[in-house]
Amino acid sequence: MTITDTDRYILSTGIVIFNILGLFGNINVIYAHYRLAVLRTRYGILLSMLCFSQSICLLTELINAIYGLSKIPVVRTIIIVSSSCFAIISIGILMHCAQTGLMATISVDLFISIVFPLKHRVARTSPYLFILCLPTLLYAFIVILIAIIYMNSEIISLCNPPLALPEIANNIW
Repeated sequence: MTITDTDRYILSTGIVIFNILGLFGNINVIYAHYRLAVLRTRYGILLSMLCFSQSICLLTELINAIYGLSKIPVVRTIIIVSSSCFAIISIGILMHCAQTGLMATISVDLFISIVFPLKHRVARTSPYLFILCLPTLLYAFIVILIAIIYMNSEIISLCNPPLALPEIANNIW
């Protein structure tokens, strides 16, 4: 499937617009949790972590917009760092995995607070959040590790996570 210049401009414009809106919202949520002590609950910390990881994802999507507008074919290889899409956006892929896991983690936290309210209330925050976020971290690092192991030198038309990842890592992602 070929990507026309019109497609590239539409995609890049959409990426820039959603970046501005998304970053504005995420920065405001993080700032509110920083400024207001009443919001510094477990849920607030998880939500701030989610906003942070989503902000990193948004920023790495700007790379896709730049490649889309420049029409540079991207070689998918880990060896050539300067032209490697994966090497450039790997932190974004890691944060995307973390973002996905954090959405599930927030749901699990809500479930635990409803089913086990006393245990949820007396649990120490740091160990509780570490244990709750551990599967998310493992998932994110496993996807990146598999991508590094199975990386190849295929030419891709845009620099985004689905195209930057090898097929096996993409299926897990």
